[in-house]
Amino acid sequence: MGWARRKAVVLDAGEPCNAPAAHMYGFLSRDGLAAAFAINTDLLDEDVDHAAEQRRATVAGDGR
Repeated sequence: MGWARRKAVVLDAGEPCNAPAAHMYGFLSRDGLAAAFAINTDLLDEDVDHAAEQRRATVAGDGR
């Protein structure tokens, strides 16, 4: 959403839910490439201005 300059809310329990993968899919239109390729070719180092605000919250009980 940051690339599209849209506001977004991300809810995260703080625990990883996916296992590590040898390949990446749906990222930078590079389906099937090894993740190391993106790191080694600087695909992740785009010069983009990101603004973010982080807040921590907890839910008590069942959240109702």
